[in-house]
Amino acid sequence: MGRIQIDTDKAVILSAAVKTFKSNYDNFSGDMKSAVSSMSSNWISAAGSSAVSSYNSVSDSLLASTDQAINIFSQFLDQVVAQGYTSTESENVQASQLI
Repeated sequence: MGRIQIDTDKAVILSAAVKTFKSNYDNFSGDMKSAVSSMSSNWISAAGSSAVSSYNSVSDSLLASTDQAINIFSQFLDQVVAQGYTSTESENVQASQLI
């Protein structure tokens, strides 16, 4: 029967990469919001106001849900995959030593 090998260090590394991605995404989102806001000072009309308002609404909603998803995934990697697997494996080793 084959062995399953889990490298928890890779889960921790992936979690760190996800956090870096989130930081870059947050910076990019802020830059986009600033660009749209600066555009609104040059596009003075009902259409311009509507476009900026719509962008801000969609941007805020998307950013909040994306932040939540990224945070949940990162926590899953840190707490469930890395720590959970290590803890379970330690318990299995201890149990096997009692037999």
